[in-house]
Amino acid sequence: KRSTTKKGKKYYYYHCTTYKNTGDCSAHLISVDKLYDVVLAQVQFQIKKLIQADNLLKEVDALPNGNFKLQALQEQSVSLEKEIARYTELKVKLYTDMSDKLISKDEHEELNKRFSQKIEAARRAQAEIEQQKGKLNLSYIHKQGWVEEFKQYGNIETLDRKTAIALIEKIIVYDKDTIEICFRYRDEMELLISAAEEYAKQMVGGYAV
Repeated sequence: KRSTTKKGKKYYYYHCTTYKNTGDCSAHLISVDKLYDVVLAQVQFQIKKLIQADNLLKEVDALPNGNFKLQALQEQSVSLEKEIARYTELKVKLYTDMSDKLISKDEHEELNKRFSQKIEAARRAQAEIEQQKGKLNLSYIHKQGWVEEFKQYGNIETLDRKTAIALIEKIIVYDKDTIEICFRYRDEMELLISAAEEYAKQMVGGYAV
């Protein structure tokens, strides 16, 4: 940390210690005031997005028969798995039937192709079901404790050291114009926000899960 005085007023700057100690970086400086303003603005923005996401996903919880939908999707997935197993077994039997001359080679090829298409269709349907199940499960992320911990700073106007430590894992200053703020639970936060954004898109399109 450095300071300088201009027109009788003292200004404080952070100086890159990597450059100072090893020379392996650029000799960039950033004012304490600018860094504070940038970090506070980003904290306010991120918490606002988190609160919006949390409120949207509460709507998913309020949807009727939410657990029933998840159970129904699971049952569909099991049914499709049985269908895949059945057509796979039929494909094996086809080869035996052709070897025993119960069907011709052309019939084998035609039926084998048809069964392969059935299997592929069932696998595509399974993939779609897994996506839907994932969306329903994501709707409950907001019940985790860290979400409430972040939300309590929803009206934050100033940023002190205690709050910064509670919310932020680290801050990387690449130069005076490029700052990366790594929030705690950032992966979970991104997952929750993206789930809410997807739900919002579906609501706009008129087909909520």
